[in-house]
Amino acid sequence: MSNDIICKATIILPLLSAATLPTTIKCVEQYNHVDKRISRFVLPLGATVNMDGTALYEGVCALWIAQLHGVSLGPGEIITVV
Repeated sequence: MSNDIICKATIILPLLSAATLPTTIKCVEQYNHVDKRISRFVLPLGATVNMDGTALYEGVCALWIAQLHGVSLGPGEIITVV
């Protein structure tokens, strides 16, 4: 696979994780000519926000599955899950 294809695929992917961050930064700076100050601030911030959103999504899914199966959870258990 050429670097060009890898970079285009990395930029298009909607999920940005810490594992792909170095490649994403390189591609954004090299192929899209984004200033280093901007890419090195915005991309790690986006990766962190994405991780927080994923964690919240997993907690909400766990609550939905519990409700689906008729498991009643108290306020303390709900807070623990989320």
